[in-house]
Amino acid sequence: MNSNKLIPTDYLKIIKVEDLNSSERHIVWIEKKPNSVKRDFDKHLMLYDKETKRIRKFSAGIGKDYFPRFSPDGNHLAFISTRDGKPQLFLLNLMGGEARRITNSKYEISWFEWSPDSTKIGFLSYINLKELEITDNNRHLTKYEIDTQQSTEKEKIKMEKDPIVITKLVYRTGTKYKNEDKNFHIFVVDITSGDANRVSDGDYRHSEFTWLNNKEILCLARREEPVDLSMIYSVIRFDISQTSLGEEITSVYNRSIDRRLPGPRAHPDGPVLIPKLEEPELFGKILKWGLLQTNGDCPSINIELDRNISSIKWMSDTHAIVSIENEGKTELRTFDIVSSKFEIIFNHGALIESFDCNDNQEIYFIEIGRAHV
Repeated sequence: MNSNKLIPTDYLKIIKVEDLNSSERHIVWIEKKPNSVKRDFDKHLMLYDKETKRIRKFSAGIGKDYFPRFSPDGNHLAFISTRDGKPQLFLLNLMGGEARRITNSKYEISWFEWSPDSTKIGFLSYINLKELEITDNNRHLTKYEIDTQQSTEKEKIKMEKDPIVITKLVYRTGTKYKNEDKNFHIFVVDITSGDANRVSDGDYRHSEFTWLNNKEILCLARREEPVDLSMIYSVIRFDISQTSLGEEITSVYNRSIDRRLPGPRAHPDGPVLIPKLEEPELFGKILKWGLLQTNGDCPSINIELDRNISSIKWMSDTHAIVSIENEGKTELRTFDIVSSKFEIIFNHGALIESFDCNDNQEIYFIEIGRAHV
């Protein structure tokens, strides 16, 4: 027998590192370990101090902690956790103290981003239908919202009659995933008071967004075209002081696509990058990025590049770091938005799970298969 072959119990020893984020002093990531008792994975925060060169476990206990993000001022660490049931936002003061929950959303929180002044956090969550009935008396509910309300009432009646109910969860409905009918909306929470307000409205499904400043959010949103079932992607600007449909800045893509686009990326000093899909004759749909102009135009920043730019992060107001995937490998390149020139900084024939960078010209990344930062 070949002793190098993996057996099922070997997988219980594999520790995965994922979801990296950095600040001026710290680096944080998620340590994912199999738990044979729970038959699930444990996810906890690991914190590295650049000054002391020490790594310590920064969270423990029940539930999963994931998607950690430092505040821009470096004083707090926010993350999503299931320790109280549904995924909610928790906040840690890096000077000391226990993590505290700052949201009480009825539905799970899937993604968030800090405001530039570190006083607020914008996050994505399903719409709260009961709240809509109270606050939006003049708004007509969508067919999905009405069907959901009716279905919930029917299930409640069935449960009262018979406590043993077996429900079949449909994996797909036609060509759409079951969750595709649920609209994500943008909320903003004050980290001090815990007050949360809904910012977006309408039938768009809102995805990743970026803060333009402390009062405005730029979001990539999509809605289905009822005629041909294609997805219309638009970039919409929201004023966080009110709940509205927002202002459409530009249309990104309006044909059927087989992937989700990442959200826009804004630098605090002004430049904004928008994801784009192009269809060259030989390569199919290629994910690229465009630099948003003040008039709403968004020309591609890399016409010649024939590969997908899967992720992009700002290093300064003129340079960004992009990850480019090709045949199971990841390249990291710097990109100069002024000269439109790329420079390869990492190409070791490996796949990068996540990376981060900062204004100090530092780049951190997790390389799949090597479990190091």
